[in-house]
Amino acid sequence: MYFLAGLQERFPRELEKLGKAKASTGCLYIRKLADIDVAVLREMIRTNVAHSIARKKPPSDPASTKRRKIEK
Repeated sequence: MYFLAGLQERFPRELEKLGKAKASTGCLYIRKLADIDVAVLREMIRTNVAHSIARKKPPSDPASTKRRKIEK
């Protein structure tokens, strides 16, 4: 599985709990799902996807988010 770079730095505790798997900079190598804790893997994937989405969002423009007062 491919993760964003820094897999070992971002998930040190999770990798310890995961089970029989190898990790490089951005790749996670698993031979059999039976060798790992799938709940830990699921949480790692969720965190990675959330981080990826947050990186791709354009910065918000405070001027465009201000509500205009409508005078009556």
